[in-house]
Amino acid sequence: MRFAFCRRTFGAIWESTSAFRPRRSPRCAASTSVAARGDPIYEAGVQLGRLLRTVFLADYFVNAAFRRELLRVPNRGEAVNALKRAIYSGRVAGYQAKRDDEMQAVADALSLLANIVMAWNTAQIQAILDRWANRRQLIAAELLRRIAPTRIEGINLRGVFRFPVERFAEQILPSRTASIKAAAR
Repeated sequence: MRFAFCRRTFGAIWESTSAFRPRRSPRCAASTSVAARGDPIYEAGVQLGRLLRTVFLADYFVNAAFRRELLRVPNRGEAVNALKRAIYSGRVAGYQAKRDDEMQAVADALSLLANIVMAWNTAQIQAILDRWANRRQLIAAELLRRIAPTRIEGINLRGVFRFPVERFAEQILPSRTASIKAAAR
């Protein structure tokens, strides 16, 4: 509520000065920030930033629910990072990923695996919640907000995984199976 007023005020100041702002690329904006220090609009923005920070800190120290919510969000992000470290705790060797696009592919693969684990956990949690709902054992919404699908206790991350690729070869690689069938004739 308090922030809305400050955002509206700052937005109005920002929009009213758009005619006076030079059109520059984002790359040049960082180099010109020092030159704006004497500008009254810059000083107004600095003071508004200090005001917003003061309001935020007052809310943080006074409002326990606000503080809990702010501390919960980074914990969720850190839980996802811990899941990724549990999936792959080693280092990526230089021969595995030398270029930026290869490193991005490795990071994306790790994110995909983490998302698969979280999707599986979410499906398991939902199945349990549905069973409990059928028994009329309802869970409070406040408790449901605190459940995160990043736990790995029920998942064997260091075992040998066998996937029945033969069963799904036609769906996975339709062109290869067609060429194998053609070669067999």
